[in-house]
Amino acid sequence: AQTYLNRALALEPDNRTAVFNLAVLYERQGMTEDALKAYERLLNLSADGEIRKQAEQRISLLNRAAGIR
Repeated sequence: AQTYLNRALALEPDNRTAVFNLAVLYERQGMTEDALKAYERLLNLSADGEIRKQAEQRISLLNRAAGIR
């Protein structure tokens, strides 16, 4: 899945759905730093609505789990 998401992002770097799915994938694989970077990237893409809200929640949860913020 990671390969396909990266290919999609190579073709369309601002694809918010692909960035979000990549962040979730990283998170599930225990790749916390990569997940945080992907969620931050999603916020930088000016995502709005539900995707932005979910990204903000996941960032908060990951940071708390890591003892940050």
